[in-house]
Amino acid sequence: MDLRECDGVSDAGCRSLAVAGDCIRSLDLQLTQRRRESISLDGLSVLLPRAMWLQGLKLNRCVLVDDHVCRLIVDNMKTLRLLSLGGCPRVTDDGVEAIATLPTLYSLVLSMT
Repeated sequence: MDLRECDGVSDAGCRSLAVAGDCIRSLDLQLTQRRRESISLDGLSVLLPRAMWLQGLKLNRCVLVDDHVCRLIVDNMKTLRLLSLGGCPRVTDDGVEAIATLPTLYSLVLSMT
């Protein structure tokens, strides 16, 4: 599901997407030119546990994404192959170490983090 550059996507939208979570295989919520300050642990904590079959997740420039979100990803995304967290300044080494334990992950983007 490609929602990049959609300004209206927020935590409320993530909670709404959770209804179809088990059908989503790829989710792109990134912004390329601006920072997204409307998606955080609040929305992702509802969406990600229901999107357990997600294989690709792009959260570039979602500046509220942090180590707690990384832990949520690790705890719920057992089939994740691609993860992009570029421009997420709240992700620290602790979050990266957690992400590194994902068994199926083959692509990780951390630029500008």
